[in-house]
Amino acid sequence: MTNDIPTEVRERAAAKTGFVKHCIRFLGLVVVLMVINLLTSPGYLWFLWVALFGGVGLAAKGIKVFGDLAHLEQNLQSHFEQKEIERHKKS
Repeated sequence: MTNDIPTEVRERAAAKTGFVKHCIRFLGLVVVLMVINLLTSPGYLWFLWVALFGGVGLAAKGIKVFGDLAHLEQNLQSHFEQKEIERHKKS
C-alpha cells in the first residue's frame, strides 16, 4: 500500500508526524522542568526561559514543516472537514 503513495506525500506526512511528536516531547520536557523548578527554587521561574526559547525554535520548525500560517490554517480546516465527513457517514 505504501508503494501507491508518492514519495513527496510520504515525506510531508512524515515531517508533520515528526513535528507533532516534537511538540509532545517538548511539552513533556517543559512540564518536568517546571516541576523541578517549583520544587527547588520557586522564587525564580527559570523554566520559562527554556519554554520561551524552545518554543521559538519549535515555531520555526512548524513554519518550515507546514509552510506559512495561512497554509497551516487551510490544512487544519481540511483535516477537520474530512473528519466531520467521516463521522457523518458513520451516523
